[in-house]
Amino acid sequence: MKKSGLKREDIFLETKIWPSFYENEDAVEKTLERLDTDYIDLLFIHQPAGNYIAGYRLMEKAYKEGKVKAIGLSNFNREQIQEILDTCEVAPAILQTEVHPYSQEKELKEFLDKNKIVIQAWYPLGHGDRNLIEEGVFAKLAEKYGKTNAQIILRWHVQPGNTFRGCWHGSKTEDKREGGLCGAVCRDTAGIYLYQLLFLCAAAPDCLLLDSGHGDRLSGIGFCKGCHP
Repeated sequence: MKKSGLKREDIFLETKIWPSFYENEDAVEKTLERLDTDYIDLLFIHQPAGNYIAGYRLMEKAYKEGKVKAIGLSNFNREQIQEILDTCEVAPAILQTEVHPYSQEKELKEFLDKNKIVIQAWYPLGHGDRNLIEEGVFAKLAEKYGKTNAQIILRWHVQPGNTFRGCWHGSKTEDKREGGLCGAVCRDTAGIYLYQLLFLCAAAPDCLLLDSGHGDRLSGIGFCKGCHP
């Protein structure tokens, strides 16, 4: 961060606590030392493994002390999120989980909306086989709006109020596994905020019938009536 030349307040820093550190009282302090910063903008509990309630308590304590600006969950299902909500003093602001047009998590989103929790998608462009990014529907919309296919998909994420995970330094293995799509996320993010996808019908989640529920390629693709590009 210091080498970037940017002011700390101009950087949004997020990181995670690994399960093996959930019961370490100094886990957050050690993270701050390692990152050489006074605070973390968004701190996640990495996954619901081990004593994740203890890990969440550590994050709550850090939040109350001003060392963390917001706290979130990663890879939690609805039941596990509810467990946190039933016991927490500081509610999670973000859930990081796999979401993309092949795996839209509509019921989970409804649950999160009711509890004022925002989704942050990892794998926002799907897995590494490029099937999603090369879908004909996105190619048509990209041509219509003068954008790339990736920008159309990323806009699909943010238009209804969700967020997505960009590139993380050190994710070389992931970038190779995704066929370089991590780079596509970084490259195409800047161009997604100055237009609206009129034909994606953000108010109608079923507009694009791509959702298979588990991230696998769905052979049949359709549009709601009047929503074709």
